[in-house]
Amino acid sequence: MFNKPIKTLLVLLLLLETLGLTQDIYPPRQTLLTKLKTKPKGPENAFKSCFQDKCQCKRDRTHCYLSDKYGAVTLDITSRKDQDKVTLSCEGESKALDTLLSQVLPKFQYEDTYFKIINCQQIPAMLRRENITYEGVIVYNDADIMLPKDLFHGTTGLLRLTFNITSAYGGTILTPQLFHTLTALTELELIIVSDATAVTLPEMIFRKLKALQKLSLYVYHTSVGYYETMNALRTSAQNLTSAHFRDLNALNCLLLDANRLRKLDATIFTTLHQLNYLGLSLNELVELPERLLANQRKLVILDLSANALSALPVGFFANTPLLWKLLLNDNRFYVPTNIIAAIQALHFLHQLDLSRNQLRNVWGTGVYRNRTLLTRSNIKQPHEEPALIEYVSVEQGAYNERHINHTVISLRQNHITRFNLDWLSGADGIACPYEIDLAANNIQTVYAVRQPASATGKCVRWLRLFSNPLHCDCKLAWIYNSDFLSQNTDWSCATPAPLADKSLKELQRAELCPWQPGFCPERCKCAYEMKELVVNCTSARLAGITQLPRPQQFGRESTVLYVAHNNFYELPANTTSGYAQVTHIYAAHNRLITLLPTHLPPNLTVLDVRHNLLERLSTDFLRVYLNESATLRELYLAENPWFCDCDAVEFLRVLRLQRALIPDAAQLVCVNFPALSLLNVTYAEICKSPFLAARLIAPLIVLFISSALVLTLLALFYKYKLSVKIWFFGRNWCLCCVNELELDKNKTFDAFISYAHQDQHFVNDVLLPGLEEGPTRFRICTHERNWLAGVYIPEQIIESVEQSCRTIIVLSQHFIESDWARLEFRTAHQCALNEGRVRIIIIKYGELTDKTRLDEELLAYLKLNTYLDSNDPRFWTKLRYALPHKFGELRKSGMLDVSRRAYVNEMLELDVLPEQS
Repeated sequence: MFNKPIKTLLVLLLLLETLGLTQDIYPPRQTLLTKLKTKPKGPENAFKSCFQDKCQCKRDRTHCYLSDKYGAVTLDITSRKDQDKVTLSCEGESKALDTLLSQVLPKFQYEDTYFKIINCQQIPAMLRRENITYEGVIVYNDADIMLPKDLFHGTTGLLRLTFNITSAYGGTILTPQLFHTLTALTELELIIVSDATAVTLPEMIFRKLKALQKLSLYVYHTSVGYYETMNALRTSAQNLTSAHFRDLNALNCLLLDANRLRKLDATIFTTLHQLNYLGLSLNELVELPERLLANQRKLVILDLSANALSALPVGFFANTPLLWKLLLNDNRFYVPTNIIAAIQALHFLHQLDLSRNQLRNVWGTGVYRNRTLLTRSNIKQPHEEPALIEYVSVEQGAYNERHINHTVISLRQNHITRFNLDWLSGADGIACPYEIDLAANNIQTVYAVRQPASATGKCVRWLRLFSNPLHCDCKLAWIYNSDFLSQNTDWSCATPAPLADKSLKELQRAELCPWQPGFCPERCKCAYEMKELVVNCTSARLAGITQLPRPQQFGRESTVLYVAHNNFYELPANTTSGYAQVTHIYAAHNRLITLLPTHLPPNLTVLDVRHNLLERLSTDFLRVYLNESATLRELYLAENPWFCDCDAVEFLRVLRLQRALIPDAAQLVCVNFPALSLLNVTYAEICKSPFLAARLIAPLIVLFISSALVLTLLALFYKYKLSVKIWFFGRNWCLCCVNELELDKNKTFDAFISYAHQDQHFVNDVLLPGLEEGPTRFRICTHERNWLAGVYIPEQIIESVEQSCRTIIVLSQHFIESDWARLEFRTAHQCALNEGRVRIIIIKYGELTDKTRLDEELLAYLKLNTYLDSNDPRFWTKLRYALPHKFGELRKSGMLDVSRRAYVNEMLELDVLPEQS
């Protein structure tokens, strides 16, 4: 095998080693021995020499450098935050690590220790103390180091361990019993870095780890690291089977990411019944076994991202009822139906990531044609399953998820071209809060048939659409009819050019569309077909429609309207928004009693009004829609109570001329002649003399009823004439019925107000503004304004009463006690008696505390006549009615004539001669 010179050299080296002389030929490694001692970080004056100058110490830190002829050790101990942190770095081949460390005796302060060991072939005694909880990181980045079998001997307190090893060897580089003594271990992260193309783990390496709850295994090549690309030089973990995980009965988190796994055995996870989190990302999986998750009934999170999957097996999630988060991003999925079928069994799925795949739409096909990737009709709330909340809320590893009710669906960076906001609403929609990521697709518009639900304070809605070529026109103008822009939405236009790069929040609706977009009517369903918008309001219990969406909002040309089985008495008016674009109306099984051209759209092609209450068709309808319409193609009229009489002759004539437009014409029969078909009936059969008599009955009945009603109204008016006149006058109705007598046509004033001077505030502040500035402006005379000082008072009283149509008495306790006031009443009363008509209006103002002082004439008048109360709610209506009823005529100048002198408003005196008769 070896040639002779090489054999001779090997023998010589063996002899020298036996004699102990190889040190001169191969001296020990001098890497650390020749270095300067590493100084700890921080200011130098913060440290002091300790442990016989072998270490540098300060209050919470010890840094030591120890060496012998075989190697060296750097020790760093820090005590803070209730934990001792130990870092131990070895170089060389020192086999007496405890001996080196015995030169220093550091004091540990806490019972919780974190350590990091680098390239040491044993764990020192200081890290194997009893009753101490350990969390450790062990790193071997020297590929020539061979691991001892008893590395963890006596290390019983270790709870969490990260084991990072670099090796140049392929095959098995770890001993089968390496971790067997770590019976208390709950978390293990095993990282293997190798130059080999594949690494094989011993089947027994995880045996006896029955307390282990989280296991992370990463295998990758030295040249690329963890986040390597799919086509890079990679190292794979081979031959993983269920035998590796046989004893891991407590395992709830298994991360097998970035191991270049290409195929998984169907039974690999059979023993892992407690698994909540399974990570298989960054592998090369092309397909998955159908029964891979057969025993994972507690699985909550599954990460299959960054593989080469294009489909999921049928029934793949049949045994994972609690799955809450599914990551399928960075794969090759392109058929939505496969995913929809697979996730239909997941009733608690709230987070789904399908970003960076090859999806072109979100709709299913076949039996799933009415479902999308966003359909949530089968989703339940997490609080319905207490176990799910417990699993998701575990404060552990990568699945510390707080907002378990939050729905997150990512479809970012696919090839989706259209999106409808209605996919998020309705019975199949997504409940708030939710986050939908559609960024970086090919979406040009977002349709909305239904009015988006108004968001409350707790309803957080995220709809990400940035990096999409949005075209801002009438199809997108619906957004200004909702509060969607007030939420977490920031969409920008890509086209047309004048709106490019502008945010919709900065624009107005009119900049996108000249008309107001509409939404689907309440309780109706709307969808857009190839060329038509379909509005289906069948059996919606509607009596009418006030608005319809326009087909142009969805890039369609016309609308098909289904309103069968409702309560319509007439079709919508043709002025209804969006109704002009309707071409098909299906209105069977309603209560239609008439068809009018003003209630039909101009381009109607199909009209179905079967099973209604139509008795006849108007002449306008027959002319416009049956004789002259250029668009009508089909008219369905069967199962209506068609009345056949002389007035139906025109309808019968048009029916026979346009029979081709009425497919069910043969089924039309007369309601009053059930044996006669409208196609065969003759004029003589339906227009006979008995019909003429029958036609007179209805008008006679109407005439009789009308006459009885008029007589009844007249009798009521005669009985309640005064109340009726007041009621009419208060509303300015039928004022001709309450006209004044000819006697008042030459009066200067409408009313003279008689009052005690103590009540002048009521007259000046209430009565005068209400009468002179109200809806009917009256000319009022008062002694303060219209009398002139120095003139004989009784004469002015007489003239004021005679030149006024009415005298208003403000009856108060002060009035009763005033002599002049009583004189004014007597004058007015005498004038009324002379003319034989009512001229006095008494207004009771305030309480009459002493009625014994009432003038006998006034007392008698009050007993025989009614008066007004100033506190009456209808005071002003009654007062205006009692005053002269004016019809817009202009009175004279309003002057009080006394002794050839004129006294006018505001105490202005004019010297004028009275007109000669």
